[in-house]
Amino acid sequence: MPKKIQNLVIKRLFGYFEQLTLMQRKHIEYVFSKTLADVTGVTSFQVRRDLSLFGSFGHTRLGYNVIELARRIRNILGMDETHNVAIIGAGNLGSALASYPGFARNLFNVCLIFDQDRKKIGKKIGRLIVESINALPVQLKNHKIEIVVLTLPDENVQDVVNRCIKNGIRYFFSFSSVRLQVPAQVVVQYENTTVPLSILSYHIKNQFGK
Repeated sequence: MPKKIQNLVIKRLFGYFEQLTLMQRKHIEYVFSKTLADVTGVTSFQVRRDLSLFGSFGHTRLGYNVIELARRIRNILGMDETHNVAIIGAGNLGSALASYPGFARNLFNVCLIFDQDRKKIGKKIGRLIVESINALPVQLKNHKIEIVVLTLPDENVQDVVNRCIKNGIRYFFSFSSVRLQVPAQVVVQYENTTVPLSILSYHIKNQFGK
């Protein structure tokens, strides 16, 4: 197992996993790299190269066993173990994520949501109750939180991250536009929701523009 894999490879692996899951529902037993490449928008060479980073897969004549490949990718991605998640920021985005069923399907257990707004504290969102951010140190440890999702205003995010790191959190998923200052051992995955829209805007201009 390689120690360092690029995020682009990880994203492609998840894409393969999603397509393999669909194939299982259709009772497809084997798939060739070209078919998997076609449905994920890459080349068959890329599929084989990505998988070769993690060992030997498939058969020359039959291709990949769909169930076995999905199982192995799930294991590679750590999706065969449940990870406890806390959301900080109970605004519209945080509230939507707290109720998002895709987390549970992929074994991400959202068990806490925090906010510093007194009007939001105590409010019920799905099965969760919004807790005060002052309870952060105790609750992160009590619930063995591994991942923190950040959906709070830019001006507050660095301070909150610092508090989380002091309490043992090493993995963050941030919707903030602020580039966080964190130690080398801390991993931050950024998700800027305006970037996909900018990509669509580019294609619209270049296809339908002057």
